[in-house]
Amino acid sequence: MRAQGSRASLVGLASQLFERASMDICCYVTWFGVFSLGGWVYECTFCAIKNRRWDNRGFLFGPVCPIYGFAGVAVLLLLTWLPRVLSVASTSMPWWEVFVFCSVGSAVLEYLTSYLLERFFHARWWDYSKIPLNLNGRICLPFALCFGLAGTLGYYYLAIPIASVSSGVSLMTWEVLALVIVGLMCADLGLTVSALTDLGKRIESAQSAFDAVMNVAVTDIASGRPPLGEDVSQSTKRIAAGMSGLQRRALRTVTNFTSERRNAAAQRLRRALGMAEREAHKAGERLERDAQEAGERVEHGLHGAEERIEREAGERDDRSDRREHR
Repeated sequence: MRAQGSRASLVGLASQLFERASMDICCYVTWFGVFSLGGWVYECTFCAIKNRRWDNRGFLFGPVCPIYGFAGVAVLLLLTWLPRVLSVASTSMPWWEVFVFCSVGSAVLEYLTSYLLERFFHARWWDYSKIPLNLNGRICLPFALCFGLAGTLGYYYLAIPIASVSSGVSLMTWEVLALVIVGLMCADLGLTVSALTDLGKRIESAQSAFDAVMNVAVTDIASGRPPLGEDVSQSTKRIAAGMSGLQRRALRTVTNFTSERRNAAAQRLRRALGMAEREAHKAGERLERDAQEAGERVEHGLHGAEERIEREAGERDDRSDRREHR
């Protein structure tokens, strides 16, 4: 009986530990999605104010910036891990220690993210080369300090309230939210990787077309014939016209590519897309103007027809009145 009781207690303890671990994982996944959305809002707002135009930021196509999700979850983990190491309460942590951990942690996370993205996709989504005290253009001291300050504020004013709120949510709720977020993230990641892979092929095609046209131009000049310069823009426009909306968005979000050849081809594609968008905007304005002029002509014609009908009706009334007087 005693052995059965101890076995039952061990099974119960294991079940509680498994349930607690499941809740913790689902909780962190859910808050990862929330922080990713908040980071996207921050990035888009900051860039819109800076550039005075809307700019959909982020590596993924959805309204998320995963690097902020990882940073937010890291702050939540810091809330539980660091006080245990230092043997202090979460609310009693010195602010400067939290600030140092957040600054260093954000710099490491940002550097690793930039390196991995460049390694897999041969492109950079941000570049700090023009900012003082930068390291390979991937991180810089001013932004690391800003992220450290944001992390410190998040630790005291977000992480602690979140920890108290999370304990009151049921495991089923956390599991549903986590499954939804993981599903959306995986679908978005698949679309992003597919679009970036196809974008690389488009850029290579644009560069190959440019090289072919330049070879023909050099041959024409050597033989005394005028080069066909318009072939360069025409081939680039043709490639740009075949790009999907996801590929165009990916091209805009990439700051630069690691290869100079790819950078040059990407710049030509961006110019071609800009010209196509301006031409489409002008065509839309012309259609709107033509429709407005057509509407005015129709309205003017209807107004003239009404005046003629009224005039003819008046003339008929006058003739009938004259006949009656006779």
